[in-house]
Amino acid sequence: MFSEMDLDNTIEECDVLIVGSGPIGCGFARTLLDPTISELVPNQGPDELRNLKVIIVDIGQHLSDVPGENVKNSYYYQRNVNNFTPIVQGTMQPISIAPNSYPLPYPADPNVFQVKGDNFVINNINPDQKESINLSAAATTYAVGGMATHWTCCIPRMAETPECPPDDMGIPRTEWNELYGKAEAMFLKNDKIFDTSLRQEVLFEILQDRIPRCAKMPIAGQLNEYDPQQIVWSGADTVLGLLVDEGSNSGISKDYQLQILNQHRCTRLVRKDGAPETIDHAMVRDLRKKRDFKIKAKHYVVACNPILTPQLLYNSEIRPEALGRYLMDQPMTFCQILLSHDIVTKIEEIAVARELIPRNPADRKDPVPIPTTDLPPALILKVTDDKPWHAQIHKDTFSYGMVPQSIDPRLVIDLRWFSLMEARETNRVYFDGPSLSRDLMGMPQPTFHIELSDEDKKPLRRMMKEMTDVAQLMGGLLPGAEPRFMPLGTSLHFQGTTRYGARDDGTSVVDPNGKVWGISNLFLGGNGLIPTPIACNPTLTSLGLAVKSAREILRLHYNQNVRRPTSEKLSSGLNQREE
Repeated sequence: MFSEMDLDNTIEECDVLIVGSGPIGCGFARTLLDPTISELVPNQGPDELRNLKVIIVDIGQHLSDVPGENVKNSYYYQRNVNNFTPIVQGTMQPISIAPNSYPLPYPADPNVFQVKGDNFVINNINPDQKESINLSAAATTYAVGGMATHWTCCIPRMAETPECPPDDMGIPRTEWNELYGKAEAMFLKNDKIFDTSLRQEVLFEILQDRIPRCAKMPIAGQLNEYDPQQIVWSGADTVLGLLVDEGSNSGISKDYQLQILNQHRCTRLVRKDGAPETIDHAMVRDLRKKRDFKIKAKHYVVACNPILTPQLLYNSEIRPEALGRYLMDQPMTFCQILLSHDIVTKIEEIAVARELIPRNPADRKDPVPIPTTDLPPALILKVTDDKPWHAQIHKDTFSYGMVPQSIDPRLVIDLRWFSLMEARETNRVYFDGPSLSRDLMGMPQPTFHIELSDEDKKPLRRMMKEMTDVAQLMGGLLPGAEPRFMPLGTSLHFQGTTRYGARDDGTSVVDPNGKVWGISNLFLGGNGLIPTPIACNPTLTSLGLAVKSAREILRLHYNQNVRRPTSEKLSSGLNQREE
């Protein structure tokens, strides 16, 4: 892996090394450096925290002047969010492509060079991957900020049932509420951001009357203070909060010892000689200069994602029995509709009454009676015991569902339904396939083995029926975007591969504080820690877990206790209602 020519004698030192600059890695940094999040005991004040040196390394590059900003904040994309779809597609790197899964439409010229056999790995084409058991739509984003550079910003809490892990797994339900509160504060959670939307107003009234579990989508973001028709979508920079300074060259406030090394790959973590329970240093490669060096820290955090985190541990020969196992996805259905004439007429009546458009159609230059400044709707259907799926009714951009240019996007609504998937040991990602291939970034190639069980399949037809019923309430199907089951991996909400548990019994990778079993100074973060099935977006839950883990790092670092939340904070329910 390393040659003598490339390896220099540089040793960077810090208190905490964080691998991964997405919202979870940045959540670790914020909690470590911000006492309002960590809630340290009184004698440990802000000045001492500012002296804590934290380094974040990420394999991706900066996509914005401010580290980790949501690129969707561009004025251009806010004017036509449909144009953001190719940007999302361009940032999504498929993780494991089965050979010949995308055949040519017809045979090539027999005289051209053709690869014989399947043993080639460019673009993560994986000779060991069987398409029938692949997480075929799984992808990752290599960028500072990770997928939060283009995400939906939907941040619901888990439902108390059936989603929340049982207390005996190590985190009592009473503690979740306080962790969620901190995570929501870092994301600038707002469930009233679309209250001025006429489409939201009309659709919410129709749906809530028929489906009581319909609620406004809790959003990570705020309205632009200078232009309320624009949204400032939260990204990893939002999570960093007071650590960010837009005026500095690095984008990071000079008041804190935080450094982000972009386009640096952490290749492996090296244990201390004679003390395998301790990480001694990390080997890092500067990808632009092709230079390998060491970073020596007191504590290490790996918060890449549920696939790349176990990849790094595997490459570091840290291989707990449960590593990469218990892989869960969220089986999805999807369609798009065009708003019905009746609904558009209701919107028109409200717009005229509020003097947002001229009363006389002849005086209007726009044939669609929806103000061009009208924000899109953003609604959810909550997970319940009898309907164990999460639904999103909104208009956003993904790597699929691009609206034809001939269709006015104001008339289009996206419907996405997400179901649960059992946590089973046999569903896994592994890195030791027979070919020993390397991925695009030179790390061990992930290979998937994942299948839906009979229990996983049971609710899917009911879920599809509900989605089509809701579609009919709002309008007609957009041709080409009819209801369909999406390929596994489309949700990008993978869980379980580094799951937490109460005991070191081979069924978990980390303890409830996120510390790897048997290693004193290695912590993990991200959706992979979630040990049981959830159908809602997992990012808020993972940020709450990061807060808990970072507090434990501080406790170990300063050899003192972190102030516990008051009983008043713990008393309210886990799944608070979003009004």
